[in-house]
Amino acid sequence: MADANSSTPEVIVFLTHIAPYTLIVISIISLLGNGTILLVVAKNASLRQKDCLYLIAALAVADFLTAAGTIPYALNIALNDNINCTVGSIFWSVAGNVSGVRMNQICTLFLAIDRIYALFQPFAYYAKNHLKVAQFVIFISFLWSASEMASNIFGADLSEAKISCTITVAFPNGFRIYRIFSSVVLNIGTQLLYVVVFWKLHSLKADSKLSQDSKDRLQQANTTVSILFLTSLIFMVLPSIWSVYSFFVQTVKLGPIFGIFACLNGAINVFIYGWKHKDFKAAIKTTFGRKTNQIRAEQEHSQGVAAVQQR
Repeated sequence: MADANSSTPEVIVFLTHIAPYTLIVISIISLLGNGTILLVVAKNASLRQKDCLYLIAALAVADFLTAAGTIPYALNIALNDNINCTVGSIFWSVAGNVSGVRMNQICTLFLAIDRIYALFQPFAYYAKNHLKVAQFVIFISFLWSASEMASNIFGADLSEAKISCTITVAFPNGFRIYRIFSSVVLNIGTQLLYVVVFWKLHSLKADSKLSQDSKDRLQQANTTVSILFLTSLIFMVLPSIWSVYSFFVQTVKLGPIFGIFACLNGAINVFIYGWKHKDFKAAIKTTFGRKTNQIRAEQEHSQGVAAVQQR
């Protein structure tokens, strides 16, 4: 480990040491935040009728799983000081993280397709059963990610010790190459699709045939999704491009630091839902405001009963 660290910039060594603890904190924030979003969607039927809200909920599921799966990965690194972990311990600790990130990529891709469909075929789009579409996306993304993990477990020597506890050392070279390049294709492909979304949205703003209400609905959905894609660009696309670059030039490997980007993406998405989407914001206030009012009413009732008993 000393030789490896001697050729690595000190700032990267420091960041690698604090990465697992940072991962745990961000994962807990993302876990609680995305769990809250899913609770709000489940409790507000009207919210589920809005544009692309089912797919945003599917993305929240992926971010929730990423956060939940990152905690054991970070704990495994921290408890073993990122040294001499077995292949089995790495596999089982990273399964949720790896699967969640892949699900996030697929859900984000389908969000782009959803926006294109809504903009180019609005009547057919609103006639679709969006719940079934979201369920299909979750099923496909889960099946894809689960098959990736299963393909690596079979035939692997789970008792073999590795020099570190990071994801890359546990997987064979073939899978690492596939994972790096498939992530780049998915991430960049999604961004290119969204270029089409921006172009179409710009042309619709000047369309006098559309009612103002239709324009407002499109604007609301597309503003939210636009920011989601911006965070995806920063926290998912750019790190995947760096992975390809470091693969070819054999530059500094960032190891668990990359995990921070994926978790940050999920944690920030939560604030985007509550900040930019007015329907989400209203539903959050309604859901938790209702509970606050109920608690206040129960307290006032208890105080009233106590006052009567004292008399």
